[in-house]
Amino acid sequence: MRISLLKSAILVIASACIMTGHACAQSYTLTDLGAGVATGINNAGQVAGTGTNGSAILWNGDVATVLPAIGHHDSATAINDQGIVVGYDTASCHGCLSGHHAVEWNNPTPENVSTDGGELNRANAVNNAGVVAGDEYTKGNATRSHAVVWNNGQQISLGTLNTYTYSDATAINNNGQVVGYLSGTGSLPTQAVLWNGTTPTVLDGLVQGANSQANAINDKGQVVGYSDTETSRHRLAVLWNGTTATALPSLGGSNSDALAINGDGDIVGYSTAAGSKQKQAVLWNGTTLINLNSYLTAGEIGAGWVLEEATGINSNGAIVGISVNTLTGKEDAFILNVVSNVAEPTSMGMYLSGLMMLGLIVLRRKSAPLFN
Repeated sequence: MRISLLKSAILVIASACIMTGHACAQSYTLTDLGAGVATGINNAGQVAGTGTNGSAILWNGDVATVLPAIGHHDSATAINDQGIVVGYDTASCHGCLSGHHAVEWNNPTPENVSTDGGELNRANAVNNAGVVAGDEYTKGNATRSHAVVWNNGQQISLGTLNTYTYSDATAINNNGQVVGYLSGTGSLPTQAVLWNGTTPTVLDGLVQGANSQANAINDKGQVVGYSDTETSRHRLAVLWNGTTATALPSLGGSNSDALAINGDGDIVGYSTAAGSKQKQAVLWNGTTLINLNSYLTAGEIGAGWVLEEATGINSNGAIVGISVNTLTGKEDAFILNVVSNVAEPTSMGMYLSGLMMLGLIVLRRKSAPLFN
């Protein structure tokens, strides 16, 4: 009877972890991808980023491939599910001595995204239809940009609002919705924005008049980024459902930012702890905040390594980002791959408590007399 009860307990706990998403927490394996920064991951697990030697890189697993150079310095910013990588180069903008130009690597042939013949621009994001979002700088003024999308060689300028004169597109989803920010001169704050087509909608920050920025959007239209708080001047990671910002939990410090979101609404970014300026990579699973540095070994922590920013997360829950060695200053790209689901301690405790009570009831019934 006791053996059967134990087997039942194991089966119930296993079933609860498999069937109840909220009763499970993911376990990860950490892989150091080597020197550089990882900026995006697709649903096939391919990772895009930039090496410390100034070259765009595509990682398949832990194997790094340097993408063909098109400029003096190439940076990869995003990758779609077809393996198309986008980014920008420097010092190759049709005769200019400095600047950058939007680039697309298509398995892995590079080409300039823009065909206008001379503007400075950057590609920041690409969706599965191959539509690229980014920014283009006003000719002769590399400090004034406007958000654009490139679709089959056609460049479409996205609108601004009111007295805002500058804009930037940071992300695009598979429905063609684009997010980014508006900016201006004087006392105008930077303002998070969502474009449906060329129509911009301001996304309210946590406090009116404070700076905000949208960094990512999923196919459900959920947007993440940051908002400053006017009273404390803290920067807080936020989630927009509609136009209302909700602050995400932090590690207690004055600086956090949400950098990416997947289709399930899992969010990654960074946060600082109370009294510290050191960024730490984090995952928001619903309202639960997880410090991804908890997956480092004692040896890695002792050697000075910190997972500083989580920059991307795919539909399988794999996370990429940037780690830094606080002792040497070395930057490495990393990937965290999901390996299993395990019951969370609180959920496990609830199930064990219930099973223990069941066991006590069974034992009591066996030992108690039939009549009182």
